[in-house]
Amino acid sequence: MKRIQVNNKDEVKELEGFLSYSKITSLNRDPSTAFINKSTPAMEFGSLVDALLSETKENFEEKYFIMPEFDITDKMKEFADRFIGLYNNDEEGSSDEFIELAHESYENSLILQARQDVCFNKQLKDETVIKQFKEACGVYIECVFMAEGKTIVSQSDYNDAVKLVEMIKNGPYTKDLFENPNYTLLWQVPFAIKTEYGNFKGIKDLVVIDNINKTVRTIDLKTTSSSYLKFEESYWKWRYDVQDFIYTLDNELYAVENGLMPLKTRFLIAEKSMEHYPVFFQMDDVSPILSPKGLDSIRDLILNAN
Repeated sequence: MKRIQVNNKDEVKELEGFLSYSKITSLNRDPSTAFINKSTPAMEFGSLVDALLSETKENFEEKYFIMPEFDITDKMKEFADRFIGLYNNDEEGSSDEFIELAHESYENSLILQARQDVCFNKQLKDETVIKQFKEACGVYIECVFMAEGKTIVSQSDYNDAVKLVEMIKNGPYTKDLFENPNYTLLWQVPFAIKTEYGNFKGIKDLVVIDNINKTVRTIDLKTTSSSYLKFEESYWKWRYDVQDFIYTLDNELYAVENGLMPLKTRFLIAEKSMEHYPVFFQMDDVSPILSPKGLDSIRDLILNAN
């Protein structure tokens, strides 16, 4: 077994002949969609919490745009989003030009085309629709173009993520992770390994090095809409034992390379509801190799994925 040097997320993504935990489990659940990039609101919220924990303020602001709350109806927002799509496909247009136009005049023909596409209030006259659209959506559209190239998150999701991060950093079960001066915290750590079980790659949320006890541990953040008390059930349902197994292999190799003692993977469980403090989950007596699913089950997943 050996580790392959990878320096960032892009290198991990481009690395061929290696499988990630998510790809392995996706291929076994539904091979027809495994190579389609999928995102859910839950995944996006988890990534937001990850970023708030791991990124500097400057880096976060380069990557994310916090969208203010707008008092517009869902239908009007659909109308505005369709207009934005049409405008972006207009070779003559650009976001910079649009921001300037936002306070002068809009592309009325595009507004009316968008209106037709989303079937917005056919009873109103064109000039009335244009007037309402400008008044209701102008600032929203300007914000969307200002966010070009960034991940847009709602103000409410951002507020919830900030509160959850504060709970993680200050909660009684997790604060030592951030307060212990003996720890070195390595965030978003890329890895790639060649093993007898297969070739694996990924991005670890956090690697913790204890400089006094000379240990190293991988920590994976899980934000959940359920109670932390149900996480063991999720561990088996979503095959986190496979993730645990892969992380364990890499952690052991990393430890050997750096003269450290490897510790078991921990999952940091943070409830989106914030009903309970964040906690750590660790399989103490049941390692991935001795799991109820069994090493053969993990091998089968990997073989099927390959």
